Amino acid sequence: MRNAIGGLAFLLFFSSFAAATCSPFLSVTVDRQAEVTQGADAIFLLQIRNTGSATQAITVSSQCPGGLQCGFPDAGNPSYVVPGETKLMHLRVVTTNAEAGNYSIPLQITSDIQCVEEPIVLLSVRPASTSPTPPPSASLAASIAPGEDIATQPGRKTTFTIFVENTLAQTQFVAASATGNSFAANAVLLPTEFEMAPHEKKSVAVELTVPAGTPGGLYDTLFRLKGTSSSGNIYNVDLPVRMFVYASNLFLRFSSLPDAKCLPVFHGATASREFDLINSGGITGPFTAELRAGDDLYPALKLSETKFEAANGETVNLRVDASPKALLAPGTYYYTFFVRYLDNTALRYDDCINVKAATGIEGFSDEQYQVLRGSVTQVSLRVANNGSVAGDFALEYNPSPASGIELSINPNAFRLSPSQATDLTITVQAGRNAPLGTLRVPLTLRSPNITRAFSLNLNVISDNRTSPLQVANNRFAVFEGSPTQVAVRVVNTGTQLLDAVQLIIEGLPRQWVHVDSGPKDLPAGKEGEFLVTFDIPPGSSQTTSKVIPFAIYATSGLESVREDAAIDLFQSVRDLQFSVSDVRQTSIGGTVREVSLDVTLRNAGNVAVNGIRPSTPYSSEYVINTDYGQVSLGPQQTQTVTLTIAPTADSPSQDVFLRFASDDGTQVTKQVKLPAMSASTDNSVFWKVIAIVLLIVAIFAAMNRQVE
Repeated sequence: MRNAIGGLAFLLFFSSFAAATCSPFLSVTVDRQAEVTQGADAIFLLQIRNTGSATQAITVSSQCPGGLQCGFPDAGNPSYVVPGETKLMHLRVVTTNAEAGNYSIPLQITSDIQCVEEPIVLLSVRPASTSPTPPPSASLAASIAPGEDIATQPGRKTTFTIFVENTLAQTQFVAASATGNSFAANAVLLPTEFEMAPHEKKSVAVELTVPAGTPGGLYDTLFRLKGTSSSGNIYNVDLPVRMFVYASNLFLRFSSLPDAKCLPVFHGATASREFDLINSGGITGPFTAELRAGDDLYPALKLSETKFEAANGETVNLRVDASPKALLAPGTYYYTFFVRYLDNTALRYDDCINVKAATGIEGFSDEQYQVLRGSVTQVSLRVANNGSVAGDFALEYNPSPASGIELSINPNAFRLSPSQATDLTITVQAGRNAPLGTLRVPLTLRSPNITRAFSLNLNVISDNRTSPLQVANNRFAVFEGSPTQVAVRVVNTGTQLLDAVQLIIEGLPRQWVHVDSGPKDLPAGKEGEFLVTFDIPPGSSQTTSKVIPFAIYATSGLESVREDAAIDLFQSVRDLQFSVSDVRQTSIGGTVREVSLDVTLRNAGNVAVNGIRPSTPYSSEYVINTDYGQVSLGPQQTQTVTLTIAPTADSPSQDVFLRFASDDGTQVTKQVKLPAMSASTDNSVFWKVIAIVLLIVAIFAAMNRQVE
């Protein structure tokens, strides 16, 4: 099992560069394999480099198999990577509850440029308490030394010793071999075949040389022992060895790729496919390019260059020419484009060509054209006579299968000489009741010698003029540095229920906006409110236009509407004010012990002020009590509160600074004139003395009565 996983890891290590769906804008390198003991954590390193020209938001996730726990402790999700930056992340796999065995863990690395990388990492979990390999009940028990991972360099020789024991009570013949990677063929095993008496022990000496020029990376080699007993039973024992080769890395990748369609080419003509390669690794070559195809296609293919060298960062252009002869039957043929370094595959691309006969008409394809419902769209088609005889052609349209669609073809009849071409204009009128989605409109091309049926592929989409969805408000006042929640109203102006209506905001940075409401069902003639929170960072008004345009989309299935919208961005103004409207005194024995102040608070700014609390910042001679906790005020809002102020010392200062401050640091401080006050006297000690004296008097009185 580990042999298969090691081989797969090797293939993944070199094939990932060719299969990177984010190339050339993102480069992803991932540790492909790890081995740990049950209960230990496995760590895989991810290196994500932004090779594009704009900052990318990167999100990483995994599909963790049962028994394992996967996490990315240092991934921001998203993590923002600027052009040229390499972001290091780690996948941590906890194996506490995992069973011993081999696991495949798919990863997904997503960029906001709408591309996804999906590498796979492999994890081998060893039992916590190692058992013989294989168990004693099997025919052979074997181990290898050294058993840990080996670090080496190209051209160096590594030696191993395999210890073998025949656990059977009968003679066995054993064969030893190596497999698993491109340099396992360089392994020398002595002996390779030998006889073992019952319960006999022997050893096999192994020398393994890493070929010169081997790229850096992880390689898995498998040593296999095949035992055949005297009863004819065959037993296999696999001993895996992992080697890290320290050398320059091989990283040749496509900087651009052709489209996924097969390359069209006619008999007797030549068509070409371009491949742009860039060397992002440390190995400069020489590289070998080759094509593999069937015996029928291979003679028709030619590669512009078969050997080349490229320094780090250098780009190379290779071209594949296809020139089929008439003997090659029309049809689709497949070939593979390889780039190799020594015995290592650096790049691979599977491609195809579509061979066509040099007769008849050419120009119609499976291309899809977008049409707005309720509008007129013109489609241009270029038609060529690729035959050897001039002909009169007519293009016909049967409107009955296409509901709500009408076509006008100009010209609908034309004559073409050999190799001559003409442009046809098809005017498509999609009615207001045309169904949304893909429509295949049947067309027929006729000539005295040819009748050809094909389809014009249309994608009918909704637009603002015909959609029953309408966005009722599209202009919003937002203050920087303070979250602003608005309600966007979406109306169903149609006669049918629209289910699962969603609101989508585009054109603003992701961290600036959040749609708080989920999908809603809108009955006919009804509207729904979607709560949207704008949170624009402080200072943005200094670097951003005061009017920020964006787009609002409302969708329900294929039904959609787009509305241009805008934010009116205002600078945040925080202004807290207060005034004292009434002062009431509380006196005891003619001495003022405390005062109550009625204070009117006013938020004169344009953003909310929350958590307003009073204090006397420059004096410790007073204590403030309130019965309302904290106050929060919206813009231009006013509230009257009552404070109770009592002195903590006799004859404190009467000119006191009173401050109101909020959680966000907004504050206002004023000097307030208080009446002369004195602190309350603590008489508790005096009354305790009086109580003791009275108790002593009572005791003596009781004693006197007993004497009498």
